[in-house]
Amino acid sequence: MTTEEFMREIEKQGLVVELGVIFEAIYNIKDEDNEYYAWASCERECVLDVNGKRFEDPKKQRKLFKIVTEYAATPIKERKPKRYFQYKLKPLFKKQQNGNNWLNFDSDLKRYFLDTSTHSDFFQTIFEENDPLLDGVNLEIFDVIEVDADGNKI
Repeated sequence: MTTEEFMREIEKQGLVVELGVIFEAIYNIKDEDNEYYAWASCERECVLDVNGKRFEDPKKQRKLFKIVTEYAATPIKERKPKRYFQYKLKPLFKKQQNGNNWLNFDSDLKRYFLDTSTHSDFFQTIFEENDPLLDGVNLEIFDVIEVDADGNKI
């Protein structure tokens, strides 16, 4: 669960998340009256406390427990939102048209080629940050365009 998803889920419960510090940086979960409900560590996984104020409704309490424990169990590097990129071959000459020169990966044939930026079931054109598929690819010859998971430019 990303930090952004965690905060959204907590807010759906009618609570707020504040950055705090005890022995380390934490996310304090409080209500609008500043009553403490729980916290989860920002810096270490599986470090949390859910012994604060309790909801009267046991279903709501279980939901809060589930959200906090899922977030706390998420490895730190997975809490950041994923970033996606497309790679367009840099033009060789100043006035060169560079239309269909996007990096594509054919998952069936396990090969790279240049074509449109359209992502499909057969050709991958959107790559995650530090994608292992790009190991060994000379990315210096490409312009890097950040996109969302659907390929829309950010």
